[in-house]
Amino acid sequence: MALDTTQLQGRARVGDAGERLAGRRALFARRPVAAVLALWAGLLAFNTGAGLALQALAPHLPARVPDLLVLGADTVAIVALLAGLGWWREAGFNHPAAWRNLHLLWLPAALVFVLPFTRGISTAEAGALPFLALGYALTGFTEEAWWRGLALRVLRPSGVVRAIVLTAVLFGSLHLGNLVFRGNPALVLGQVVGATCFGLAYAALRVRTNTIWFLLPLHMFTDLLLHVTALPAIPLEVGRDVILLGFGLYLLRGLRGELGVDG
Repeated sequence: MALDTTQLQGRARVGDAGERLAGRRALFARRPVAAVLALWAGLLAFNTGAGLALQALAPHLPARVPDLLVLGADTVAIVALLAGLGWWREAGFNHPAAWRNLHLLWLPAALVFVLPFTRGISTAEAGALPFLALGYALTGFTEEAWWRGLALRVLRPSGVVRAIVLTAVLFGSLHLGNLVFRGNPALVLGQVVGATCFGLAYAALRVRTNTIWFLLPLHMFTDLLLHVTALPAIPLEVGRDVILLGFGLYLLRGLRGELGVDG
């Protein structure tokens, strides 16, 4: 049976869309390390520049609002990238049938939901919790989608251990932008090291569990519960990051030399 003009045009549009999608993906496949480094540099430059611009142009904005605006822009960017590449599933936003090794989440969950409450809770920032919850929900989604989602997906075909380590280092070093705003090099260096340890464990978890869904709330509550714990925040963060570094290294066992991508 002959196809009519409308059917032919529909098939042509589908073919063109497929070619455009393949072309966008090829940009990342040809030079994956360079592509991820470009994403890192772009994020660092944008986050720092936008933060400084908001401080200069709107100095009377309430505290944390500039951070939330910059974070919102990062969120829009990663959603657009994953949608444009058609990589939601490959980034770990997949169905339960693809999940595995979920027992590995017990230790990170205990560090997030049990350890902060070993000495009770603090209500000092109770009034700010709704705002903080929104900000940290966006942070959890955005940072996981960028680094344990897109960046890890781009790098994995060249070797999964390499991908895990490189995304962890880049995620940690992205916090160097805080030097512009906080002016305390020792504190910022601690953030860089801590975020690298965190990123190593969470990237390894992403690979081992084959999903990103559980990392989003874990990341969110890692940050949020620092505002309600009665423990000193900095020692708590340091302790958790040391444990996560050891856990991440443990999870790397048996992954060396593994190639390919699974969603």
